[in-house]
Amino acid sequence: MTLSNTLRINAVFTGICGLICVFATSFIVTHAGVPDVLWVQILGLMLLAYVPTLLLAAWKPARWLVTTIIVLDWGYVLLAMVFLVSHWKLADALGATIVIGSAAFVALFAVLQQRGLSQSPAKA
Repeated sequence: MTLSNTLRINAVFTGICGLICVFATSFIVTHAGVPDVLWVQILGLMLLAYVPTLLLAAWKPARWLVTTIIVLDWGYVLLAMVFLVSHWKLADALGATIVIGSAAFVALFAVLQQRGLSQSPAKA
C-alpha cells in the first residue's frame, strides 16, 4: 500500500471516528466509561479537524508532515491505552473493545505510514 493511500484510509477512519464521537456521544460515554460527555464531543471535533491534515499529506506528502502524523498517531495509541487502564472498572466489554480496536487501527496506520515514508521520495 502506498503512503498516500494509507493516509487517505487513515483520513476516512479518523472522519468516521470523529462523526461517531460527535453523534453517538452518549453511547461512547456509557460503554467506554468516559467521565464527561464533553470529552468525547471535543475528541470528535478534534478528529474531524485532523482529517484535512491527513488529506493534505496524502495529496502532497512532505516528510515533516508525515512524521508529525506518525508521532500524533502513536500519541493517540498511548493515550487510549492509558485511558483504558485508568478507567478499566468503568468501561464495559464493548467500550474496551472500541478503545482497543481504534488504538489498534491507529497503530497499524502509524506502522504503514512509517513504512511508506521510508519507501517514498517525500520532500523534506
